[in-house]
Amino acid sequence: MTGEKDKILEEIGKKSSLSREELEKKIIAKQEELDNIVSFEGAAYLIADELNVSVVKKQDNFVKIKDIKKIMPDFNIWGKIIQMFDVNEFENERGSGKVQNVIVADESGSIGLSLWNEVVDLNSGLKIGDVVKVENSRVRENNFGNLELRCFNKENVCVDNEKKIDVAVSGTMQASQPVQSNSIEGDYYLISLRKKPIVYYLCPQCRKKITDGVCQTHGKVEGNLFMVMSGIIDNGVDRVDAVFFNTIVSDLLGIEDVEKIRQIEKLPNYLNLSCMGNFYHISGTVKENSFTKEDEITVRKIELVDIAGKTKELEEKFSEIKSAGE
Repeated sequence: MTGEKDKILEEIGKKSSLSREELEKKIIAKQEELDNIVSFEGAAYLIADELNVSVVKKQDNFVKIKDIKKIMPDFNIWGKIIQMFDVNEFENERGSGKVQNVIVADESGSIGLSLWNEVVDLNSGLKIGDVVKVENSRVRENNFGNLELRCFNKENVCVDNEKKIDVAVSGTMQASQPVQSNSIEGDYYLISLRKKPIVYYLCPQCRKKITDGVCQTHGKVEGNLFMVMSGIIDNGVDRVDAVFFNTIVSDLLGIEDVEKIRQIEKLPNYLNLSCMGNFYHISGTVKENSFTKEDEITVRKIELVDIAGKTKELEEKFSEIKSAGE
């Protein structure tokens, strides 16, 4: 941490008029202001933002298709489109949408790529042979064991036929199968949180997001607070998507002050939150996400597990079993 701390302080110091001592005081004060739910590095990013200083460097983390894993940090690929499928339009209880599947390949292999909603519209001119750059997509595994990349944001896909790619085609793309809704309860580590806005305000009549107190349908309204976070949890056997709403967000972060939570949104990522890597007892409902078609846990209750106490409990149970067998 010391090396990273020195780098951050040096970077902010170069672009501001503050001394190292002044910066450290501001950063520590910011941690205390946010009830220590962010690390020193996270608080430093927030101070840099307040000072209008940029310390976030964009990293072009390109990988080969064969090296894509189910759980990966943000990454990019280059691929050539080798197969395309028709656009599929759908309607459900959440609204309507569209999805188009294509297969892209590089010299190491091939993988399915699904484009959703506005990504379909913005890339309506795609054709077989086009070279695309795919950035920060989501990796999913369907029930047939094939990995797929899913693109929900317009920034995910960019065509660049100046890029030359030799392809080696392998594998086929299969569709995901529906998963029935059911309850779940167990102990999980929080592996990651997706960097998205947390705090929203919704129109009390149509439940759509409002901007500056104005609903596009109902005009000026008093919005209802709505908070949401999503990420990945791991029980040692499986890793699964999880979504946290409203009071569960507060329970997860350990803070109820909405303005403090809004400050967290300014972080370049959520890796610096104190909840990351914690062990939780979680109960909720598992069902298929209507857009991603993947299993997702809607968390209804979350409690921090006392690992030391849990270990002692397991040791006592083991001793009882061992004694019974003697």
